[in-house]
Amino acid sequence: MSLEITERLLELGFHGDFARIVGEELNTDFVAKMMLGYLRDARPSTMEEVADEMLGILEFRKRCVEKQIAKKQIHWENWLASYSLEELTEEN
Repeated sequence: MSLEITERLLELGFHGDFARIVGEELNTDFVAKMMLGYLRDARPSTMEEVADEMLGILEFRKRCVEKQIAKKQIHWENWLASYSLEELTEEN
């Protein structure tokens, strides 16, 4: 999908190097779909608008990843808390 972002930016008249960098940075389907929707709906006219949206999307992805990590950490902490130290160190 990152290639689609590059192609769409080129269609909108953005410089090739800029389009390629944005496409490479938004390299997962999750974030690429967000950018493609933005490009379709907002039709940005400046590199600053695109870069600002790209940074916002990457920050959103970062928060989503951090939230998933925190959920898994809580799960494991709860799992560990349900066992005593002796149970965890016993050999089967």
